[in-house]
Amino acid sequence: FPYSTLFRSDGTLITVLDSARTMKLRDETYILSVVHDITERKRAETLLQESHAKYESIFQATGTATLLVEADTTIIAANRECLSCTGYGPEELLGTKWSKYVAPESLQTMLKHHGMRREEPGKAPQKYEVRLVNKQGETRDAILDIALIPGTKRSVVSLLDITDRKRAEFRVSQLNRMLRTISEIDQLVVRETSRERLLSEACRILTEHGGFRMAWVGMAERETGRVQPVASAGVVDGYLDEAAIRFDNTPEGSGPTGIAVRTNTHVVIADLETAATYAPWRERAIKRGYRSSAAFPLRVRRDTVGVLNIYTAEIGVIGDEETGLLDELAGDLGYALEVMQDRAERQRAEDALQASESQLSNALKMARAAHWEYDVASDTFTFNDNFYRIFRTTAEKVGGFKMSSADYAHRFCHPDDAAMVAKETEAAIGSTDPTFNRQLEHRIRYADGEVGYMTVRFFVVKDSQGRTVKTYGVNQDITDRKRTEEKMSQQLEELRRWHEVTLGREGRVAELKREVNELAKRVGEKPRYGGSEKKEAEWTE
Repeated sequence: FPYSTLFRSDGTLITVLDSARTMKLRDETYILSVVHDITERKRAETLLQESHAKYESIFQATGTATLLVEADTTIIAANRECLSCTGYGPEELLGTKWSKYVAPESLQTMLKHHGMRREEPGKAPQKYEVRLVNKQGETRDAILDIALIPGTKRSVVSLLDITDRKRAEFRVSQLNRMLRTISEIDQLVVRETSRERLLSEACRILTEHGGFRMAWVGMAERETGRVQPVASAGVVDGYLDEAAIRFDNTPEGSGPTGIAVRTNTHVVIADLETAATYAPWRERAIKRGYRSSAAFPLRVRRDTVGVLNIYTAEIGVIGDEETGLLDELAGDLGYALEVMQDRAERQRAEDALQASESQLSNALKMARAAHWEYDVASDTFTFNDNFYRIFRTTAEKVGGFKMSSADYAHRFCHPDDAAMVAKETEAAIGSTDPTFNRQLEHRIRYADGEVGYMTVRFFVVKDSQGRTVKTYGVNQDITDRKRTEEKMSQQLEELRRWHEVTLGREGRVAELKREVNELAKRVGEKPRYGGSEKKEAEWTE
């Protein structure tokens, strides 16, 4: 039926539906015309069309992928944004099941909420996360925002692809975890003094807090070409016992650990299943869930002494940021090993020095000797326990280990030798010879007043201008030796005198024997004493 517009008598415009048909009445043909005022209906149809166009425009321009889904999950409408989210255009989605695009791990959750929303709308969540499968077969993370259309069982589904955001969040979380792990190990580096505990704890922290599947540290044995494991943590499961790892040019030396030792640089393998250099260990590694690995050299004084190795359960997750952070961590561990090595070498040197000093002290005690120093500027002697032991006193009794030269002379020098000691000291101080040294003997006074003897050997220390700034030396108590020498001298003198007396007596006896023999000869008797006079004369000479 044609539509037409008419004006009422009041001038308003109306829309009418004009219907007409012919009819016969008493052999006459008439036209019957009926006019219906459809102004309000047309207005309603126009508003409906405008509303549909407006909502279609809004549906297409929401900025998010949006679907209209029936109760049986059939898609009855889809906007253009679905293409970027799912890879499917609207025409490809229409008439298909919404459940087709949900990943298996999220399907049960989606169907549960889909049914609950129609049976108990208040209990179904409006928003929740699911995993979708796009046209390329990739799994994507999305947030669904779903609402029922009032009075129907249909639902409007908005999909927000959060895959990139989730990956970024995971990346940030992963790096933050790595930073916390390294920070914890750095604190360990500061406080730990044992190499074994440091490396074992570092491996434990990397696996427990850093999320690595396994971590271990090996030390390079230069003599054998082997990398000897010294610490490990995580899922080890005998891996290091079975794996022969070297750093020479053998197949066992061509893995990440061996290359790291030889080249002094880190090595990252993104996929252990495809890396040709990992062939000797691939089967054992895959069996234990290792999917990627990295090796970082541990340097001591720029030389690679070992390697930090880490393994992950995922392929390709050791990125540039992790590599940089783990390189820094390996550097920190290498520095700690260097400090420990220096500390051990210093301790050995100190132990050797202490042993040497102890031996020297014992030797000085046995020799009744003591060393001393004299500072010229402050006129101060510095002594030790051996010095006071020689003088039969202690540092506590005389007021400490330091005293002036005048106090020393007053306390311990014999008055008759004090001038000689002072003269020798002045000569040492005034000498211009940097190698000047002297030895002298003088008498001393012990703390108990007894007189003894001391031999002094001393040297000088010059400054850059050639001035004597210090003297040092060793004093040795020679009292016993001097007394022994005096006693021996007395004994020798006594022997000399006795010898002279004895020689005189024997000469007289010989003379008397000659006189007796001479008298016997005169009276005609035989000599009373045998031996020739010549021999007796020789004996008496």
